[in-house]
Amino acid sequence: MMRSFGPLLLIANCLVVCAAAQTAEPESRKAVHSALASQESWLGQGANADRWREFLDTAELQRQVAQGAAADPVVLSQILGKYSAGLSGLENPRFAAVRRALAAWLDTFPRIELGQLAERFASAEDQFVPTTEADVERARKALADAATRLDAYLSPGGENGSKWKDYLEWHALEEQIAAGAKADPAVLARLLRNYRNGYVGLEMRVFSDVAAALETYSDRVQSARVADAQAEYAQARKVIGDRLRKYLESPSGEGYEDLSEVVGFFERRRHARGLLSEIRRHFGHANLFVRVSERIVSAAMAEPVYEVTPLNDSILGTSIHGTGVTTGAVRIDLVPSDQYAVFDAVFEGQTRSRTVGVNGPAIIHTAACTNFSALQPIYLDAGGLATLSADAHAQTNSTTLGIGSTKGRLVGGIVRRVATKRVAKSKGEAEWIGARHAEKLLIPRLEERVAESILKANQTYRERFRYALARRHALPAVLDFRSSHNALLIDWLQQGPGWLGAPSRGPALRRDADISVRLHETMINNLTQSALAGVRLDEAEMQRLTKEIYGEVPRQFASSEGEQPWSITFARRRPITVRFDDDHVTITIRGSRYTSGETAYQAMNVTTVYRVERTGDQVSLVRQGEIDVLPPDFKPGDKLSLKETSLRQLLIRRFGKIFEDRYDLAQVPMTGRLADAGELAVLEFSPQDGWMATSWLLVPKGSGKAPAPAAAASPFTGVIGLALGLPR
Repeated sequence: MMRSFGPLLLIANCLVVCAAAQTAEPESRKAVHSALASQESWLGQGANADRWREFLDTAELQRQVAQGAAADPVVLSQILGKYSAGLSGLENPRFAAVRRALAAWLDTFPRIELGQLAERFASAEDQFVPTTEADVERARKALADAATRLDAYLSPGGENGSKWKDYLEWHALEEQIAAGAKADPAVLARLLRNYRNGYVGLEMRVFSDVAAALETYSDRVQSARVADAQAEYAQARKVIGDRLRKYLESPSGEGYEDLSEVVGFFERRRHARGLLSEIRRHFGHANLFVRVSERIVSAAMAEPVYEVTPLNDSILGTSIHGTGVTTGAVRIDLVPSDQYAVFDAVFEGQTRSRTVGVNGPAIIHTAACTNFSALQPIYLDAGGLATLSADAHAQTNSTTLGIGSTKGRLVGGIVRRVATKRVAKSKGEAEWIGARHAEKLLIPRLEERVAESILKANQTYRERFRYALARRHALPAVLDFRSSHNALLIDWLQQGPGWLGAPSRGPALRRDADISVRLHETMINNLTQSALAGVRLDEAEMQRLTKEIYGEVPRQFASSEGEQPWSITFARRRPITVRFDDDHVTITIRGSRYTSGETAYQAMNVTTVYRVERTGDQVSLVRQGEIDVLPPDFKPGDKLSLKETSLRQLLIRRFGKIFEDRYDLAQVPMTGRLADAGELAVLEFSPQDGWMATSWLLVPKGSGKAPAPAAAASPFTGVIGLALGLPR
């Protein structure tokens, strides 16, 4: 009897799923419509607003929203890519709100499976996009317009503006713009590197607009020169199909990067954009997730308060003077939010005071205790920290210690008796007024204290992180901050043209840890590709950088007596890569050129492998064998030349100091305001399937645990530091 209901249950389930999908689509579409309207209202009118609308393809997005369920997911995906382009300005909350809503709406549309995508590319002859003279001219004009805006910015700058133009090779830029389709790709590439060398100022949009236009112009010039673009496209379709199938059969970091490279080719040529959108949907997950507990956040921002201040007030006609002693603390309470991280700065405490009040001939001696609580909301997004208005509540209780008079004898006695009655009668009203006055004083005190801390935090965040990445064209495509009632949450997606994000969300963050991190290898590989490709780094610069990271030059990077100063020029393709798999970490550094003193050497790859070992609570990274140093095109059976052998020995010695035999992940002491909070003890350190899962627990001071030994500088933090800090 039950079997007869099977088809009915199946139909019912299908109807429920369809109904759910139909409900989700309108709600997510409405969210896009609302966020887009807010963005448009904020942008207003003007040339800058129009450039943003043109770049973000706002008119097309409005048309797609109007079409509802008939909207084209390919077009939506392309527009989402613009909101996730990692350009300065896109961190603004209005743009971020549209991006999040658009991503949620796009998720309601069905996806093409990867296996089907390989077949779709094979039959995508009609998705070839030729590069025409008109395409080159549009790119040339866009570059000319961006250069005109930069010229208008630099020209009034006098000597400094002239120096910028000399550095940017302005005359060569003008020649290449005038050349049109005959522009030299090698010169364009050299000019583009000038805008991505990490110098202060290059993070400004007036510079980054020229860099973006230069890159597009170079792509169009090169595409237009391909002799048989159709044949090139046919070969590329075969390659991407093969690499998709290879990745499906055996997912690996190497296969992932091979796929990323051919995706980059298709994106530069603008072929098969619909199919590329589907690949991005599969490989567009954030590649860094961080969870920080409330007690870490609070320890970083909280502080005790002890202040002795003069008191001067007037209440009910009585002029009051005295001294107040305020004791209390500022703490941080996290507030749940999915739009950005929100936390309340809460200032709680009490002020005890002794005052003398004068009202005519009466003198009133009073002791008072005011208990107070002030609160100021703070929010954090990709642009930094900001605040909302503070609020306060206070309650005052007072005790009259004595009443005197400026008059003598009989008159004085009358004054004291009258004053005693009036003080008793007005005590409640006076306490209420005193509490309101205290609230008015508390709000600016809290706002000033918070503003000072936020100013310093924003300066550090922007200079050392955001602007440093912008100068390298390495801003994250997505950087979202959220908060729950007990944790700060960060989602980071590092991707770009030819760099794919993570294939999945990875393992869940641990809720029992104070700091939990899920790092996919693509985050480091994509970041270093953008920040370090072609960069020259010498010994002095490395020592400066590591000193900034660790506070002193670690022993691994200290100069050795008798050794010549060295330098490395990173390869333009995959300068540094990491692999996380099967409890092993593999790091490869690719140098296209090395120097030792006056001697120059050619390309070599340096690879080291660490295995994670666990003994009780102790976690260690143990190097597996010797450091491997070989030319990039070396094959088994090949022999090294005498000069290659000399370089190999030199690099083994140099990198042997950096990649030590063993790293014990002991308790990590914290610095700054966190120094008094305790130390971080490792809970997990697990590299698996492309993800590094690591979590740490705060061990408070005085817990009875032995102090941590000084840890050696880890090569993993150095990799991130390199990407953020070169050059200065």
